[in-house]
Amino acid sequence: MREEAREEAWSPVVSTTVGGVSLAQAQLSIAAEPVTMGFEVGNPTESRATVDLQVRPVSLPLGWSYELDTTSVELDPGETTNATITLIPDGTITEGVEPQVAVEGYIGSEFVGGILFQGGIPSTLASGGDGTIYLPLIVR
Repeated sequence: MREEAREEAWSPVVSTTVGGVSLAQAQLSIAAEPVTMGFEVGNPTESRATVDLQVRPVSLPLGWSYELDTTSVELDPGETTNATITLIPDGTITEGVEPQVAVEGYIGSEFVGGILFQGGIPSTLASGGDGTIYLPLIVR
């Protein structure tokens, strides 16, 4: 089990040569699980209206997807309801990547509000989450 964790925790990437010596960098990858986040949708107008929701991927890693639990809601004036978005990672993410996705609300063609979800992916190291980071051994 430990060997599997080590393989998933990093993958070496040869980056450059300095003074004739080839350097290797460890690209730490973190296993990520889908995460669901809730938010409130409201009707700020003075009449009953349908609020259409649109997702705008701002900075979403390649291969990732999302699911919105509803794309439109009909609300009375001032009424609010809850909605959720689920971010679904594709396997692993590289350390330092901050996924960002916006959900915008429209009544007709008028923008009425939005919310930005940023870096909300909980992650654990493939080593078991004990804080141990396995780096490649480079023998010179």
